[in-house]
Amino acid sequence: MIESNPSQLDAPRATAAPLAMAAALLALVVAVLAMGWLWRVESRSGALERERGELAVNQRLLEERLRLVESELRAAQQRLQDAAAINRSLRDEVLGVAERAELMEQALKRVSDRGMENVTELRMNNAEFLLNAGLARLRLFNDTVGAVTALGLADAELSVLQDPVITGIRQSLARELAALSAFPADARAVAQARLQQMAERADQLMLRRDPEPKASAPAPGWRSRARALLGEFVRIRRIGPDQSGYALPLNEALARVDLRLQLRYAEAALMEGNSQRFQAQLQRIRAAAEQSFDLQSESGRWLVDELAAVADLPPFPEFAEAGGALQQLRNLQGTRSLAKPFGGVE
Repeated sequence: MIESNPSQLDAPRATAAPLAMAAALLALVVAVLAMGWLWRVESRSGALERERGELAVNQRLLEERLRLVESELRAAQQRLQDAAAINRSLRDEVLGVAERAELMEQALKRVSDRGMENVTELRMNNAEFLLNAGLARLRLFNDTVGAVTALGLADAELSVLQDPVITGIRQSLARELAALSAFPADARAVAQARLQQMAERADQLMLRRDPEPKASAPAPGWRSRARALLGEFVRIRRIGPDQSGYALPLNEALARVDLRLQLRYAEAALMEGNSQRFQAQLQRIRAAAEQSFDLQSESGRWLVDELAAVADLPPFPEFAEAGGALQQLRNLQGTRSLAKPFGGVE
């Protein structure tokens, strides 16, 4: 049996104690380091969480700002599109104005190139208008003074034109002026006024009535006495064709209407300028008045005197030569229009 030496046993124990302490210190250091590392990691993770939260808030703010920017961008694009449409319309308007200005320049150029020709046409148109007006006054109202004035103004318009072709028209116009100036004063206005006065005083004319038959002495007998008694209530008489049949009120009104109608026929013949028809109508009025009215009364004698005065008026003048200068002027204008280039292109 082997016996142990106590000194030999104490030597390993003495070496193992420092190693344990070193190991414990090392473990303590490692634990401290691990705790520090863990604390640092925890602190770093908290900071990261805070940073992550801040980043999330910033991200939301950035998203909101991005949406605002996108809406502003869309509004700006819409405004740009509207501005582009306005610019296109303005460009079209400017182009249209430029085209119209070009057309106006071309028209002004044509007017300036044909200035004298336009002046000639203007004066010829004025002369035609004056000739038309003078002939209208002459034919509608028999106004020789107005017709002479209008034809004189037309001759003044044509005298300005330095064109040999106008000479023939002016010669015809001079003949018409001489013929109109030589006509005597027209009595149609006087005749028309007298006819209208007759029509106004037609109600003052007295009707022609047959004389009452003389009452004869009644014959003896009951028949005579019965006829005399009935004669107080009923009157029977025979009216011949040559006697007046206008004793009743209705026939009296018809007689006056017939007289006015005959006077209107006379006025129509007067306006037409037909002397023969006018004289024949005056005779018909005289015959109708003799048949219906009492011409021995004061109003009847006045009617007879007026009819005789109207019948004694001078005959109406006839303007046979009027209108020749106007026709020549129209023929000249037609010739000038045919001589122009087709479509106005020179």
